[in-house]
Amino acid sequence: MRSIFDVLSFSKSESRDEFDDSSDDDQEETKKTPSRFAWRRSSEGDEVSSLAILQAGVCQINPVTKTGQRLYMVHMLLLPFLPIAALIIQNSTTLNNLLQYQKEVERIGAKVDAATMLEKFVTNMQRERSEVAFNIFTNGTQTLGLDLSERFAITDNALERMPWPAMAESENNRLFKSKLRFQIRHGDFRQRISQDEEDIQSILNWYNSADGVFLNHLSQDIRGTNSSAVWRYLIAYKNLLRAIENIGIAVVYGIRYYGKGSITHDNYVQFIRHDTLGFEYLEQSKNFVPQVAVKLHDVGRGKDFPTKRLKASRDDILAQKEQNPDPQEALRYYMATFNYTEDLRIVLKDLRLRIVEIVNNELNAANQQQALGIGVLVLVLVISPVIIFLVRNATVTIQIFSLSLTKKAHELKMEKKKADALTYQMLPRSIAKDLQMRKKLGDAMKFDAVTICFSDIVDFSQIVEDSSPHELVFFLNAFYRMFDYCIQKYDVFKVDTVNDSHMIASGVPDKNGDRHASIIASMSLDVMSTCSMFPIQHKPNERVQLRSSIHTGSVVAGVQVVGSKMPRYRLFGETVDVASMMNVIGEAFKIHISLESKVLLDTHGGFRTENRGVVEIKGKGTVNSFWLLGKETADREEVSRQKVYDLMEEPQYMRDLSDWTDMTDMQNP
Repeated sequence: MRSIFDVLSFSKSESRDEFDDSSDDDQEETKKTPSRFAWRRSSEGDEVSSLAILQAGVCQINPVTKTGQRLYMVHMLLLPFLPIAALIIQNSTTLNNLLQYQKEVERIGAKVDAATMLEKFVTNMQRERSEVAFNIFTNGTQTLGLDLSERFAITDNALERMPWPAMAESENNRLFKSKLRFQIRHGDFRQRISQDEEDIQSILNWYNSADGVFLNHLSQDIRGTNSSAVWRYLIAYKNLLRAIENIGIAVVYGIRYYGKGSITHDNYVQFIRHDTLGFEYLEQSKNFVPQVAVKLHDVGRGKDFPTKRLKASRDDILAQKEQNPDPQEALRYYMATFNYTEDLRIVLKDLRLRIVEIVNNELNAANQQQALGIGVLVLVLVISPVIIFLVRNATVTIQIFSLSLTKKAHELKMEKKKADALTYQMLPRSIAKDLQMRKKLGDAMKFDAVTICFSDIVDFSQIVEDSSPHELVFFLNAFYRMFDYCIQKYDVFKVDTVNDSHMIASGVPDKNGDRHASIIASMSLDVMSTCSMFPIQHKPNERVQLRSSIHTGSVVAGVQVVGSKMPRYRLFGETVDVASMMNVIGEAFKIHISLESKVLLDTHGGFRTENRGVVEIKGKGTVNSFWLLGKETADREEVSRQKVYDLMEEPQYMRDLSDWTDMTDMQNP
């Protein structure tokens, strides 16, 4: 069995643990509500949640709750998802652009192939025109290497291999709507030539119009090409074709000049026009692609035309010298021009091959970029789930750590509250806060006017002897709770508690003017009134016989450290001794006050007193003292009189400990 000293020490510790730093309203609520700890669990849970609130943009996320965890998971997954989505969109857009570019390059390649076939056909048409004109000028007596039937066959073969271009129907190209219609009309034209039904001018008009339609179609296709890499090559290619065409037309008029011996004014004008256009187109080709001039120089190196023969023939035609018809001179002029145009066709072929090379290079580059883009897109699609999975795992780890950290922070806060509550029991609140803020505690201070109250239970030693330790513990627990309940409503500080004795002061360390005496008097009357109805559970026929004493005077107060670990706020001076001695000579159910306290109460007003007479106080001599009977206005809370304390109820700290264990188990299922 524990000794009575262990029991008393245990009960005093229990009474100190009962102190709570919550507001008066919260304490009233916890005492009136049976499920006070359910409310405490709820408030503590809200407090735990509030510790972990995160600010995510304009939203607040609480990772402690299930909804908050989901929102936080979505928020974290969006962080890698947004740049991944942007990267996927960017790669998709790039791939789409590459596909469009690839289609454009393929379209240009198809146009180059069609232009190649068209150029071969136009070349044969130009040769056919020259040979037909030469045949007419010489009345069929001479040819330019091939007879007309052979030349017609070569042209027809080139026409068969050429894909027919789709041309917009107009007044000038109705005959070119289809290949069959052109073949029929061209065949009829050749038949009339063989029957000498066409003159030289109609022949030139037919060939010129046919070549012009095809070259115009080629020009329209080139205008629709927007590839900067091959556009200037295509323009140079088209200009070379036009140069050959105009030079070929000019040759016809030159052959006519040598075949007839003279040239008409209209033919002379047409010769100058086409000759000038031919060489102008040639210069434009050189400007667009400088390599044309280099290639043309390399091809014509070592030959005597056009600097000699062709230039001399052109000079003769431009001078309009009259001479006898000379088919041999016409043949030499034609051969000089033919060789020159063949050199141009060599340059044209080289330019065409260059265009094909550029198109193939661009197509290969587009395919490589497309393959690279597809590879990057596939890589992003493969890596994205891995990144999201890793982010999700990291988020789950962070949430687990956050919950653990929040729980530890809450536990630390609860422990701090317990430590603060214990500190507030040992020290006044203002002193305790200075101590918590690590401020240096000042030296002891002297207070000129402080009211001190002592109270104890009469014959407490007899109660101890007649009670078992268990009964005594529960009795003292109820008594301390009753006492603390009464004094918590007043501006007082419980200086010390020893066994059944209480020492309470007002006006220290926080001064309150001259109200300290009336505050102590009101508190003492409240305690006495409540204690008069306080039963002793194991002695139902007896009541607690409380006696109190009040004295006002000056004291010295300061923090006293017992050893080096436990600071306590102590009061020293004669006032403390007098108040203690007055309590010793007091009587049960009465409040013994000194003359100094009575003077302050009379100054304040509202209290009824009775003169006790002169009493002997050890160390001070005889003093006049009084009994405090009550207050003239009953402003005390009647609820304190009706408060029933169950003496068999287990101590408060036991219920706190049990509820704290239950709450911890709920947080850690």
